[in-house]
Amino acid sequence: MKILSSEWATAMKSAENTLLLVICLTLGLLSTFLAAMISDLEFKYLFGIFGTILVFFAMVTIRSNEKLIVGFLILFAMSIPLRINLGFFYRKEHVGGAQGIDISAIHVTVLVLFLLLLYKYWSTRQQPLLEYNGLLWGSHVLFFLTVILSLWNAADRMLSFYEIIRIMVLIAVFFVIMNLREEKYLRILLFFFTVGVFSQAVLAIIQYKTGLALGLKFLGEQTIVGQRLGGMLSRATGTIGHPNNLAYYFEMLLPLNLALLMVEKKKSLKVWYFITFTLGLLGILTTLSRAAWITLPISLPLVFLFLVRKKLFQAQTVIIISAALAFSIFFIYPNYSMIEKRFFYSDEGSARSRIPMNKAAISIIEQFPVTGVGINNFQKAFSEYDLTGGSRIQRSDRHVVHNLYLLVAGELGIPGLLAFLWIFVAVFMVALHWATRVNTWQSGVLIGITAGLIAQMIHGLFDPGFKILMNLSTLVYAMFGIVGAISLMGRKGEAVSAPSTHIT
Repeated sequence: MKILSSEWATAMKSAENTLLLVICLTLGLLSTFLAAMISDLEFKYLFGIFGTILVFFAMVTIRSNEKLIVGFLILFAMSIPLRINLGFFYRKEHVGGAQGIDISAIHVTVLVLFLLLLYKYWSTRQQPLLEYNGLLWGSHVLFFLTVILSLWNAADRMLSFYEIIRIMVLIAVFFVIMNLREEKYLRILLFFFTVGVFSQAVLAIIQYKTGLALGLKFLGEQTIVGQRLGGMLSRATGTIGHPNNLAYYFEMLLPLNLALLMVEKKKSLKVWYFITFTLGLLGILTTLSRAAWITLPISLPLVFLFLVRKKLFQAQTVIIISAALAFSIFFIYPNYSMIEKRFFYSDEGSARSRIPMNKAAISIIEQFPVTGVGINNFQKAFSEYDLTGGSRIQRSDRHVVHNLYLLVAGELGIPGLLAFLWIFVAVFMVALHWATRVNTWQSGVLIGITAGLIAQMIHGLFDPGFKILMNLSTLVYAMFGIVGAISLMGRKGEAVSAPSTHIT
């Protein structure tokens, strides 16, 4: 029996060695094949492939569901200012919406986060598995219905399909972030939002000072844009793209950064938030975006005044206000000449061109007031249905109207515009309702997000806004989700603190 057992063990070991050899040979051949396949890819795709492999092995190594949730939250936050994506069916000449179907770091992280959260709530027997704020969720459903309705007049329904896919991904972002049921997750997410501000500001300052791109095309960096203000100045792009897009990023996150600075209790984090806020101000300055600049005197005081409203006439608040004013003067004074030139120096007709383009967009809305020209179909319709000639004021036809609201109304009609605005109104209602009912940190976050979204809405009067870029849209929808998450936490807090009522 011992002999048979020994022979069996030897045979099994030999079989295992043979199997291992076959697996190694197969993997070697597969690696050779894949190396040949990907050798001609752009570096950004190679970067994405190797990044995916590293993340996969990290997941296999870590295994802890809690640590994986934290890790993918960090990846999600850090991927927003980067443009790492694999595109299919791309139409590079198209502007104003989705150019094709993307598979990006945002898509992957959101999907994995959803599965990790679902597993956590299922394994810990939390009920319900998924939650939502009815008012916020309903506003997105209503908007999506107007998007579907706009297909009635869509000349290019494939472009509409691309945009619908994008909107569905954005709603998924909103829903997943809304289901972060613990404040620690929100703290991690927002901290790494400020890491993004820090990194983009540093890149922007270097680009502005040197006038050179930094070789980060694989992360989304584009050619530096020049602006004549007496001499030629560089407009920073970060890794987001056009300077205006980078300005959107800063204008939305700076109010939130200020709020975190004001409500944070840990001194080390306060120092960090002060550094990122200061660098963010320098970053938005390097974009030379006038529309972004004019949002700051509205959004930042809104955050400040709301958070000190109960202590407005105390000596400590007077000192803080004095320090803030001194900081503003110290910041503006050395840059005043450049700021003045940007507002009053010739901009080669950029500002004046917005008025005839707006009139052209209005003429299209008047022709398609109910369903619009179709989601993501505005670019072609702009010159085709324009009755004023304003759409042809630009040298190229690769543009849309420089007004977020006219763009939405042109694509979706008046009902679509109202549904779009209702999303923001619903967020503001929820945020302001809970801002006085949750703890100080959560209240600060709600006000910071509200002010950031207001800044984007103001900027939308002069530019097409976040709608034209996926990563900026992701930031907006993540903010929607954070407001929803805090509202759900607030409801649970009220339920726990409320006196129990039952019949005996």
